[in-house]
Amino acid sequence: MKKEWMLFLVMAMTVVAQVSAWADEDPKPQSIRIEASDFQFKTTPATLEVMRPTTLTLVNTGKYTHEFQGNLFHGSEARVEVDGVVVIGDEVQELILNPGKTVKVTFVPRTKGDFEFVCEAKDPESHLKKGMKGTIKVQ
Repeated sequence: MKKEWMLFLVMAMTVVAQVSAWADEDPKPQSIRIEASDFQFKTTPATLEVMRPTTLTLVNTGKYTHEFQGNLFHGSEARVEVDGVVVIGDEVQELILNPGKTVKVTFVPRTKGDFEFVCEAKDPESHLKKGMKGTIKVQ
């Protein structure tokens, strides 16, 4: 009888812990959209909450291929989707944005700070030298 009571207690504590964890989860992930046009990024909004699931949508509205480089995804597993193909990996640091394409990245920001991102493409000239960079704040 004592073992059965102990087993019941452990199971009840597990259920309470799981329900508590579900209650703490944010049911609606935060999202951020970045448009890459020729030689500039447009970001809306530019502040994210740490440890909250995030969907980053990158859209290339320009006529050149662009890059999204930075360490925003550091310490987080990133799920990258392009044209229905999904790749999951750690330490994603660079994404290629072809003209007219959209890339979606799902991740959880794990570190607070200001994260700079840049485009180092060089066609027809250096995109970074033309000012193609931005910052995302995680707080």
